[in-house]
Amino acid sequence: ANARGVDTHFGTEVTPGSQVDVKGHPKLLKVKEVLSATELQLESVASSSLSGSFKVHPKVDQSTMYKQVYQSLCSGQCLGIFPEGGSHDRTDLLPLKAGVAVIALEAHSLHHLNVPIVPVGLNYFRGHQFGGRVVVEFGAPIMIPEEIHASYETNRREATEELLNLVAAAMRSVIIPT
Repeated sequence: ANARGVDTHFGTEVTPGSQVDVKGHPKLLKVKEVLSATELQLESVASSSLSGSFKVHPKVDQSTMYKQVYQSLCSGQCLGIFPEGGSHDRTDLLPLKAGVAVIALEAHSLHHLNVPIVPVGLNYFRGHQFGGRVVVEFGAPIMIPEEIHASYETNRREATEELLNLVAAAMRSVIIPT
């Protein structure tokens, strides 16, 4: 599907891989190609015709970061990730971001590394008070099943989701719901 703008500057404001947030549309639309200053080709098809204001979310090139992560893992270092993507004071997990799964699965795919994922629970007591306590609990390392690695080679989205489900279950085992 194509998107057309009026008085837009897509040629200088948008790149392939960017996402466009159109007011009133429930999902971000990924840009496949910039056709002109006023026309984009989208990867996903909009469910209906779109009109209105929009915001561009530029594609962020994270290749340098991933290269450094894989170099560190290959040299035996470990990496701490907060897969919820932020801090909060809820008693359950926020939806997990895919990065933890992508890093572990790509490390295996690109470098033949088996990266264990160790769930860590941070349990706060009187967290809103100065001097409150925190208990840190480490769970058993998750060794990624070979079936998930094999699945990743043919269906990355499904394998990533499957691994995230394992990580979420393991993280729930080390937090204290209140």
